[in-house]
Amino acid sequence: SDLIARMRNDLPRAKAEFLEEAAIDPDVAFNYDELAGVCYLLQDEASAEKYYRRAVELDKTLATAWYGLARVYQDTERYPEALKVVDSALALDAKSASLHFLRGQVLLRLHREEQARRELAEGNRLAQKAQDDIAKHARGETIREPDKPALP
Repeated sequence: SDLIARMRNDLPRAKAEFLEEAAIDPDVAFNYDELAGVCYLLQDEASAEKYYRRAVELDKTLATAWYGLARVYQDTERYPEALKVVDSALALDAKSASLHFLRGQVLLRLHREEQARRELAEGNRLAQKAQDDIAKHARGETIREPDKPALP
C-alpha cells in the first residue's frame, strides 16, 4: 500500500501504527493484512503468519492476505500448506500472474516439474497480457476480454 511504501524506511514505526489501527478496528481484515505485510518485510514470519491468518478469518475474499500467507509458508518450507493457500487465492483471483508464479515456485519445491512449468507459463502469459493492456490503455485503445463484446 501507499502507507507501507512511505514507511519502508521506518518499518518498526509502520508496525506500531498498524498495530494501533488493528486495536482500534479489530474486525477490519485490511488492518491485519497490512500489519502482516510489514511483519513480513521485517522478516518476522511468525507474526506475519498470525496476522495473515487473522485477515483471512475476517475476510475470506481478501486475495492479498491469502497470497501473503502462501509466501510465508513457502519461505518457511511448508510447501503443501503453501500450495493449499495459493490455490485458495487463485480461486479468488485466477488472473493474477503473481499467484501463478508463486504456485509454480511451490510446485517446483514439491518436485512437480510438469505442473510447475504449466503454471509458470500461465504466469508469463498473464504478465504479458497485463503489459499489453497497459500499453493499449496508454495509446487510448479499448481493452476488453476476448469473450465480451466491445462497448458501443
